[in-house]
Amino acid sequence: VMKDPGIDSAFIGLVPPQPGQPAVPPKVVDGTVLIQATTKAASDSPEAEDTVQRLRSDLDAVSEDALVGGNAATNLDVHEASGRDLRVIVPTILLVIFVVLALLLRSIVAPLLLVAANVVSFAATIGISALVFQHVFGFNSSDPSIVLYGFVFLVALGIDYSIFLMTRVREEAKVLGTRPGILIGLAVTG
Repeated sequence: VMKDPGIDSAFIGLVPPQPGQPAVPPKVVDGTVLIQATTKAASDSPEAEDTVQRLRSDLDAVSEDALVGGNAATNLDVHEASGRDLRVIVPTILLVIFVVLALLLRSIVAPLLLVAANVVSFAATIGISALVFQHVFGFNSSDPSIVLYGFVFLVALGIDYSIFLMTRVREEAKVLGTRPGILIGLAVTG
């Protein structure tokens, strides 16, 4: 552990050794010994997460049962879980929304355009929020779950409005024609 460049200090057990006093023997529970280490970087920094990844990789070579925990490890695990959620949940939601819109509109192009418009709106919202929070308020990072929650709520609201709008436009277009149906649908649902 001490050989890792990201570790500042480490000791075995619950209490750090005191100068001039005999070392406290490590407490062994089911063959497991606690080693406490302090990273050089802050626990919420990317450098600390890199240290955790290196330690996990190095310790896996020693024993598959070796665990690395603490704040930096928790932050890393949350980031990895959030990234996986984004890779799985976002495409699933977009696919379901596309199918619902395709069935509702009986079209392929219109649902693609509506989904794309909502994704662009979401991306713009997240981008502007990141700029404001980082450069105006000085927050260098955010909770990794914000992107997923933002996606679910912003896209859900955007698609919800798109469904209301397109349903009304479709109803009006049947009676009045395409252009007047679109104008009345926009006026009524807006």
